[in-house]
Amino acid sequence: MSSGSAVTVAGVYRSAIRLSDGRVLAPAGPPDVVVLAAARRGAATVQLTTGDPFHGLPPRELVVVVA
Repeated sequence: MSSGSAVTVAGVYRSAIRLSDGRVLAPAGPPDVVVLAAARRGAATVQLTTGDPFHGLPPRELVVVVA
């Protein structure tokens, strides 16, 4: 989180598929899902790094507004 308190980071995950027999099929690699939870009205700036963090991609800023 860069600034603000309108959201909290609920978790960082890797997407996957649940098979009919209950097993989970997930590819290897870095996380690709971020879950944000609204905490209160206001705005927050979240800094996200997309892709493989080892290849030096610049972080992106996401402004989230909770109304």
